[in-house]
Amino acid sequence: MRAAYVDPAIPPMLLRSVECRRSVCRAELRWSAEHEAGYVLGLTRAVGKYVVPVGIESAGPAEADGHRPVVVYIGLARPVPSAF
Repeated sequence: MRAAYVDPAIPPMLLRSVECRRSVCRAELRWSAEHEAGYVLGLTRAVGKYVVPVGIESAGPAEADGHRPVVVYIGLARPVPSAF
């Protein structure tokens, strides 16, 4: 999850914290219109090419710097057993 946000196009302060369990990761992110592209890029990389459940809590009130805290839950992809 953290690796998804390691990119010069993504400001480091957008990812506040990550905690992963067996089936889900909980990420505390910061959103702003100014950094929306980095926010979307990080989420896209975190989800990857897999179809996984994603849940987003409503954004909290804007902080002094204009960023809004957002909590995102991403299900961890598991290989699907082959029918053959």
